[in-house]
Amino acid sequence: MATDSVAGLVLAAGRGQRMRVDGDPTPKPLRPLAGRALVAHAPERLRPQVDTLLLNPPEDAAAWRAFGVPCVLDGAHAGCGPLAGLLAGLRAGVHRWVAAVPCDTPCLPADLVARLRAACTARPSARLAIARTADGLQPLCVLVDATLADDLDAWLAAGGRRVADWALRHDPAIAAFDDAQAFVNVNAPHELPTLARALAAA
Repeated sequence: MATDSVAGLVLAAGRGQRMRVDGDPTPKPLRPLAGRALVAHAPERLRPQVDTLLLNPPEDAAAWRAFGVPCVLDGAHAGCGPLAGLLAGLRAGVHRWVAAVPCDTPCLPADLVARLRAACTARPSARLAIARTADGLQPLCVLVDATLADDLDAWLAAGGRRVADWALRHDPAIAAFDDAQAFVNVNAPHELPTLARALAAA
């Protein structure tokens, strides 16, 4: 793992229904945060940590290609949640390892990938690492070996949806982080100001 290349994957294909309670049809990742789209922040944090960056949008439209990041779509498992996006990243064939993060976590640690890698290196048998804070596991902040793609495909085909349930089946390595605020995200429009303050303080 120490010398393997890593692809970064920003998961942005979720429906974000709770973000639309104010009647605004704008998809959650395209909502403004600190003068830019919400989805623009996570790639900025992740890019210096990985060898290649990918974006998993809900559709292959100009609004997403404008971010200048190669897109991978959910494919056959579209609508099945973030694991479908993770599978798309694993199937992209860019690098053996994929570091996935949700698009609504703009304060990600600058050493997120390094510490996930270290957790896997410390346990050579591990094919998956998850970030953990005092708030618990952060199951969408993961480093995954692409050799798990077939297993994940079968899990989704069998109706599996929860990221933590799938990840814990593989006895993941754990990377502990003290700063839970680095993983703060947003689920409703009224939370955007709080997220903006956290971003300014990061």
